Amino acid sequence: MTDPLDHDTLRLSRGSVGGAVSVWGASLVGLDVGGHHLVEPVAGAARPPLAAGATLVPWPNRVEGAAWTNGGVVERLEVSEPATGHALHGLLSGVRWDVARQGAAAVSLTSRIRHAPGYPFDLDVEVAYSLTPAGVEVRCTTTNVAPSGRAPVAIGAHPYLRCGETPVEDLVVAIDAGAALALDGDGIPRGAFGTAGTPHDLRDGVVVRDAVPHACLTGLATRGGRARHVLADATGRRTVLWADEVFGYVQLYVTDLMPGRPAAIAIEPMTAPPDALRSGHGLRWIAAGESWIVRWGIEDEARAPAG
Repeated sequence: MTDPLDHDTLRLSRGSVGGAVSVWGASLVGLDVGGHHLVEPVAGAARPPLAAGATLVPWPNRVEGAAWTNGGVVERLEVSEPATGHALHGLLSGVRWDVARQGAAAVSLTSRIRHAPGYPFDLDVEVAYSLTPAGVEVRCTTTNVAPSGRAPVAIGAHPYLRCGETPVEDLVVAIDAGAALALDGDGIPRGAFGTAGTPHDLRDGVVVRDAVPHACLTGLATRGGRARHVLADATGRRTVLWADEVFGYVQLYVTDLMPGRPAAIAIEPMTAPPDALRSGHGLRWIAAGESWIVRWGIEDEARAPAG
């Protein structure tokens, strides 16, 4: 139900599982199992800080110089990262979404894009959050509503994970990725390399304080059509972010800028790498009238069904 003191935050509950979604950016801003936090609880903020939990569409991460070429035409996006001059986090992460449907344990939010500056396409987007016995499942549906033509789309999400009350810097992050992108100082890919023998190799787990603070990993191992990214405490309890195998990239971001926290870690599933509009890598070209559905979620492994 909606918190009467904060009409921008939608509260969800299913047994011992609680969730919170902000209408700003259709953002996941709270998730706990019996009080054991799985994401940074930033519910109640006027707008989620640091894009916490935001939906990233029609591109995740950055577009270099806020410009790309579309059929020989240079498209110029609005600059949303002034320090670099890049376009950051898509077009909908900072806007207010509409609530389409809401129940005690589920909510769907919708937004749309209509020939935005630098992105001359028409999309309807719906994000549905559904609590499960172990956490949350998220379904993002993107529809090209133009009468003709294809639209280039990539999807991402920006959750900051937790594993209970253990300080984030003391947790262990594990991502089963065999390759990483070589990012420049602005986070733009300039190549790729194998992770074996490098600080980017997180397959056996690395304490967050020792992890590379800004990385994009790929070559992800999957099981049952899903990749699994883990944040664990010293007792072995694990927060797991899973994503459909179409999410072939994951951005890791460790920061000390989260209000009230000495450290926070974003583990961001993405269907395409940074700068995808320019490179074309990972883009899904959606035909007129076509919908593309992708899924990801977060769970307390101790509560998740075996499989």
